[in-house]
Amino acid sequence: MPRLARGRDVITQPLYDTVQFGAAALTSGSFIKLFTVPQGQGTTAIGTAGSKVEADTNMTLGGQLPAPWGYRIMAIACQLDPQSTFADINAAIASLSFRLTIGAKDWLTCPLSMLPAGGGADGVSSLVAASQSATTTTLRTGIADARAIYALSRPLIINEQENFSCQITAGRGFTFSAAAQSWVRVILHGELSRSIQ
Repeated sequence: MPRLARGRDVITQPLYDTVQFGAAALTSGSFIKLFTVPQGQGTTAIGTAGSKVEADTNMTLGGQLPAPWGYRIMAIACQLDPQSTFADINAAIASLSFRLTIGAKDWLTCPLSMLPAGGGADGVSSLVAASQSATTTTLRTGIADARAIYALSRPLIINEQENFSCQITAGRGFTFSAAAQSWVRVILHGELSRSIQ
């Protein structure tokens, strides 16, 4: 389909990706990368089995946006599995760090605790099973308010077909106690620009 010369659609649209931590511990210095596995590949972090779906990510290519798309990142949020335990949340805050890389440069490096979730279940809730022997507690990092995210002082630009990724690194050994069902999601808030067709 022909494109309108110099015409661009600009929409407010987050980019997001979700990965499972799994049962294996992250040893000191080990890491997981996000935005590198698109829909239809890898393993879903939400639900049971299968490859990544839209609930996991809205990436259609691994590590870059398709031509002719570009993106302006204005804020960043990080969500941990809301069924994580207090111990998991505390361990994540104490031991995990975050890095955003665009092209060959790192543009943000910080403790994961600086990136509040900006959403999720508010408060702490406990669900007691019918047997009264099991309790499930849901938590989240930061208050459940869309404004409670890490706002950048100036936007970061991802150009069309430019490589980018986010990395979560363990400063010391870390394991989610909820094993294979535990996940982490990074959300890049900003504006998506596309050619007008």
